Amino acid sequence: METTILRGYISRFLTSNTNGWGLAIFVNENNSKAQIKIKGSISLMKAKVLYEINGKYEEHPKYGKSFAVTTFKQAEANSKNQVIKFLSSPIFPGVGEKKAELIVNHFGDQAITQIKNDFDALYEVPGLDKAIARVIIDALKEMQYSERLISEFFEHNLKVDILNQVKKYTEDDDETEHIFKNNFLKFARDKNIFPFEEADRVAVHFGLDLNSPERIGH
Repeated sequence: METTILRGYISRFLTSNTNGWGLAIFVNENNSKAQIKIKGSISLMKAKVLYEINGKYEEHPKYGKSFAVTTFKQAEANSKNQVIKFLSSPIFPGVGEKKAELIVNHFGDQAITQIKNDFDALYEVPGLDKAIARVIIDALKEMQYSERLISEFFEHNLKVDILNQVKKYTEDDDETEHIFKNNFLKFARDKNIFPFEEADRVAVHFGLDLNSPERIGH
């Protein structure tokens, strides 16, 4: 069966576990009535953020139709309503619809792309105070970094569950990447991060020498 690409939002999570596996309701970006259950290593996804997900439809005799996610990435909003919905989501505390509309009126429906290309331009939006602009900039930068790490795992066929497990012990993605690049196998052993063979692949990807004492010792 061929893979399929869907665009939309997670409306709510139905369940998730400590290793990052989750089950959620995914809503089509253009039709709120078009919903499907999605499953997989999706716990790093956020509700009400527009995503592009890649995967396959599955049919279960008891639980019905679902969509198994293999990869996901934040999708670019392509309408003013989508941008307003995104900026007024809980990801940007204190913004709300009215301030989001100020931003969209200033930049248009490509507001997010323009802001990412020049963060300081957000300070030029009439009626938008600097504190709110700072909230948006910080959140977008954090999301960019997080998406880069997720994409790196997907692109190099590294187990996303490992990323999920490590993020439980870190405050941000800088700290997460630092752990991957510095004595990660010891960290994985101490925190019982498994499967260890996958942790080893991650350590090697982030620079651990194949013949290093750290690797041979484990």
